[in-house]
Amino acid sequence: MKIENLIKAIEDKKVKPSQLTTHQRRLIVKYYLEEQSHISNRTIANLIGVSDTHISRMKREVLKKSAWEIEEIDVKILAVSLKKKKEEYQRLAREKGDTKLAWDIEMDYIEKMQSLGFIFEMPKKTVHQGDEFHPLRVIVTKDGGPEGADPVGPAK
Repeated sequence: MKIENLIKAIEDKKVKPSQLTTHQRRLIVKYYLEEQSHISNRTIANLIGVSDTHISRMKREVLKKSAWEIEEIDVKILAVSLKKKKEEYQRLAREKGDTKLAWDIEMDYIEKMQSLGFIFEMPKKTVHQGDEFHPLRVIVTKDGGPEGADPVGPAK
């Protein structure tokens, strides 16, 4: 439910202030801070059913947390930008014949995307073979060892 709709429902007495969760109260306080800054603490307090002093504390908390928040759209724009830069840098690395650098760029990209919450699991084990990287679950070497300097492909 949008905050504006929730506020309207409270004003129309369809939702009682006592039914609000702490999270909903904070969202309402945040809304009034950002969109309706001219509204007094007392008005907000009466709307959501808390004291004026509690509103002051909630405003401080909201302001403190908002200072570190990144809007969802900004995160998406950042993710798209990272992907484009990664692809360009990898292309340049491959043109120079530096596949290890291209792989390092890919791993840095994966770590950054994980930190933004877009990739949730670690990539499968990957082996560098010539100019390409291949995801492999099990690595078998020519001499049959579990891992070695000369991988030949996945076990069958």
